[in-house]
Parts: sequence; C-alpha cells; structure tokens
Amino acid sequence: MQAELQLEKITEEEITRLLAGKHWKDIFIPQCKTGASYGGGTTILDAWVMPKSWVKPITGYEIKISRADFKRDRKWRYYLEYCHLFYFVTPHGLIAPQEVPEEAGLCYVTKNQQAIRTVKKAPFRWWHRIPIDVFQYVLMWRAKIVTQEEGGEL
Repeated sequence: MQAELQLEKITEEEITRLLAGKHWKDIFIPQCKTGASYGGGTTILDAWVMPKSWVKPITGYEIKISRADFKRDRKWRYYLEYCHLFYFVTPHGLIAPQEVPEEAGLCYVTKNQQAIRTVKKAPFRWWHRIPIDVFQYVLMWRAKIVTQEEGGEL
C-alpha cells in the first residue's frame, strides 16, 4: 500500500514534461485532439508524437497515474487509429507488462522520476494510414505560423 501511495506522487503534467524531453527533436503535441470538436467523436491523446521523418512511426501515449484509471479505461483503443505505435505510460511498476493488451506497449517513469523507459515494446503497425483529421488539428491549432510582418522569412 505504501508503494502505491509513493507511485502516485508524480503527476500527469510531470510525466508529460518527461515525454516532451524524450521527444525534443520531434513534433510533440500534448493533449492532442483527433479532429474537430464539433459533431462529437473526438478523442484526446495525452501525447501524440510525429518524428521529423518520412520513415519513423507516429506514436500515441496514454498516461495513467493510478491502477484504477488503467483498469476502467475503455477509450484507449480509439487512439490506435491515430498512431503506428501506442504506449501506456505509468509511474514505475504501477502496472505489469503482462497486464497491457497486445496492441499496446508500456513505458515507465524511472524510479528517480528523471526519464521514461520502455518496458514493453508496442507492435509497429507500419501499414496503418493515419487519418488526416489529426494532422489538420495539429496544423490549425498547434502550429506556430510566423508571418513576414512578425520578422519571419517567407
């Protein structure tokens, strides 16, 4: 019980910062919507990562800081559509690798809470085509466009 309480000390925001550090060379989108908000059906990945590469996979992350949240989550399968690799990220030891469904991988925050490490590799769905909606969301709402008036070069 004491170990469970200690594990919960790290927050989702702190885990998001660690993921951002891990993916500092990539396009990192925390709280990434999968499309337009109107009409319903939009889901939000805790983090979505697109490497600046034509050949590297797009990765989705779902952060879990409690066992109860992991056990009751039924929406995570919808996220598979928007990435080639999908990982749960938890505090160290919160869930065991064998508890993770075969479609997903598992990452732990290290014991010293300074990094993220993979403990179960996610299957790479290389044939999967990512729907355009998520790319439109990233461009419309997350990209910083610099105009010539703002000092940017065209």
